[in-house]
Amino acid sequence: MASEKPLYSFPLVVQGDWGSPEPPKPLRLKLQSYFQSKKSGGGECEIQLRSGDVLIVFSEEDARQRVLSRRTHVLDLREKGTLKLVVAQHETSPKENAPKKQVDPNRASEEDQAADTGKVIFL
Repeated sequence: MASEKPLYSFPLVVQGDWGSPEPPKPLRLKLQSYFQSKKSGGGECEIQLRSGDVLIVFSEEDARQRVLSRRTHVLDLREKGTLKLVVAQHETSPKENAPKKQVDPNRASEEDQAADTGKVIFL
C-alpha cells in the first residue's frame, strides 16, 4: 500500500527580513524544519510562495493554531544570528475562494437573457 502525500490545507503567512523579496531555498528549508518542530508548536507542513507571500501550509488545523497562538517566532541561524518571524492568518482573496467551474458561453447567455426578460429556464 503506497503512502499518500498529506493534504496541506491550513495556511499561515510568515514574515521576516529575508534580505530579498522571497527567502532563498536554504532558508525556506530551515523555515520548514522549524515549523515542523515541537519548538515552534507546529507539525507536518510545507512552504509555499504565493503572490509575494511566504506561506506555511499545515496538514492539521491544530498545528496551525498552536503556531498562530505564539505570533512571534525566532529562527536560530547560528553564525548569522537570529531571524524574528511573525506569523498571521492568511487572508484569501474572493478570487481564490471562488468556485472553479467551466461555464458554457451559450448557456450563460441564455441565463442572462432569461434574467433580463424575467423568464425561467430549467436546466
